[in-house]
Amino acid sequence: MSRPSSAASKAIFYRCFATLFSAGVHVGECLSILARQSESPELRNALETVHLQVMQGTRLSVCVRKQTLFSGFEAECLASGEMGGFFHATLDGLAEHWEQVSRLQHQLRQQLIYPIFVVVIAIACVAVLPSLLHRS
Repeated sequence: MSRPSSAASKAIFYRCFATLFSAGVHVGECLSILARQSESPELRNALETVHLQVMQGTRLSVCVRKQTLFSGFEAECLASGEMGGFFHATLDGLAEHWEQVSRLQHQLRQQLIYPIFVVVIAIACVAVLPSLLHRS
């Protein structure tokens, strides 16, 4: 079984985070649960670090901004959700964003299979053809 892409991992993370948060689970506990459940070692380590910092009183967006795994876009979205009081909607929006990115990456890979196959066959033909012509 292949490992999910970074976009797929983030989509799952944000979707689960949104679900837990909407169920009334504290942000710190959400992070702890999601870190334990993550299949990605990079995401797990980042979430454990973020969890510790959040439990020490640092805002989530500030913690996320310090992690290289998360983009500035994600940190800004989380900051606006924290400040505006629509944190759950922000988590849903980030989940939708990463789900769409994951779908697009999958579609791109699927669309590139045939052209790559044709290029490889063409290169093989160009490499083999001169040797076949010299034999005749």
